Amino acid sequence: MFSSASAMEAPSEADAQQFIIDLAQKAGATLQSKGGSVEQRETAVHALLREGFALEFIARISLGKYWRRIKPGERARYTELFSQFLIRTYGARLAGFSPELFHVDGAASRGKQDMLVKTRLEQPQGPALQASWRIRLFDGKPKIVDVVVEGVSMALNQRQEFSAVIQRSGMEGLMELLRDRASGASTIPPVNVVAVNTK
Repeated sequence: MFSSASAMEAPSEADAQQFIIDLAQKAGATLQSKGGSVEQRETAVHALLREGFALEFIARISLGKYWRRIKPGERARYTELFSQFLIRTYGARLAGFSPELFHVDGAASRGKQDMLVKTRLEQPQGPALQASWRIRLFDGKPKIVDVVVEGVSMALNQRQEFSAVIQRSGMEGLMELLRDRASGASTIPPVNVVAVNTK
């Protein structure tokens, strides 16, 4: 499932953990910043996510067997809509960080190419949210290829949903769904304070 010609070995445990720590700290600093407009901060957060996620790879995995069935032009259109959808989704989740604490709890290898970084997000009420970030090297740079939240894989969950939509409404139905989810109001509130704990 997770294969890539550009990634011959997994990142080290230390590098994978540091990658997640850096990404969280940069996102937190952007969200806490009082300078610039809401739109500017949202753009900055989205740029971090574009840099941190292997968007084209995740888009292909999420489409599953249908990737081979669509034409190159349609692939490009789908990939961009998917990227916008994923970035907006995780941008909205980052906006909900405040004032919780983010912890990196270690990493473990997953196959020859991936490292799984385990994290938890402390919440004001209820148990901490457990999430694992699957990291792979692309041209020597670490990228997120999947997120497992409370045991549920983002990539596999999206593949199942997308397959059901395509079977019901065709590829254009999926494009419309992604277009709708990618649009909407700003995901970054006017005031946000994020506390990131990596110890």
